[in-house]
Amino acid sequence: MKNGKGKGIRARSHRPRRSAAQSGLSGFLPAIKGILISAVLTVLCMLLLALALKYGLLSEGAVPVINQVLKVLGIALAAFLSVRTACDHPWFRGMMAGFLYILLGLVVFSAAVGGYSFSGSNFLDLGMGAAVGALTAVIFGKKKKEGK
Repeated sequence: MKNGKGKGIRARSHRPRRSAAQSGLSGFLPAIKGILISAVLTVLCMLLLALALKYGLLSEGAVPVINQVLKVLGIALAAFLSVRTACDHPWFRGMMAGFLYILLGLVVFSAAVGGYSFSGSNFLDLGMGAAVGALTAVIFGKKKKEGK
């Protein structure tokens, strides 16, 4: 467009342009980092649980409860680590981190036992991962400030 003085007028955006890396995969990187750190810590906690069982510090009846507690704490840690940096929708990043944390756990467990047997409880675990991740991100997430 030209104004009356012969100079072109350009439409200006209020937001700076993002590169493909900034808008696409950069949102996944904090989530993936959080998932991997949380997964490693969960494996270490599971090894401690196995040692406690071996030496009789815990009964076998406590294993399912401790397993669920470790799973929820792992989801929360993955979501927390993924939303430490500011993002547009922290609840979504947390939900994604929780869902992917559980999905990674299912894949690793399937590989460890040499096969996959799908059950309805897997859907419940994935839903729990998404819900706990989103809730953790809502509580601890940092939202980007307007104009940045």
